[in-house]
Amino acid sequence: MLIEEKKETNTYISKYKEIQKYLKESLDHRNDIIKYWKENSIKYPTLYSIVRNVLSVASSSVEIERTFSGAKLLVTDNRSNLGWERIEQCVLLREWANISRVDIVENSVIYNYSYISKMV
Repeated sequence: MLIEEKKETNTYISKYKEIQKYLKESLDHRNDIIKYWKENSIKYPTLYSIVRNVLSVASSSVEIERTFSGAKLLVTDNRSNLGWERIEQCVLLREWANISRVDIVENSVIYNYSYISKMV
């Protein structure tokens, strides 16, 4: 059990370092974004897998319907004050992490990110 937890922590740390490395890199926003990610897919493998999902074109409207349905389930009476940016973040987080329900306060993905940022 302890070995599995250590592997999981090391995975989170390596992904965190990858994100930090990307954020520190100066980017020329005039570059072709598709070309940039093809050239940097090995340098940023985790981000590349996310970007591939974001930049891909949906082949049918089913995926779009599922996304809107997920957003509808996220915005309840208790969460009606969420801004569109936060809703988009929650929907994308759910899709990327394959979790069935995103709770902004107790989300394990956000918790793990905060935990790792303190460790590094």
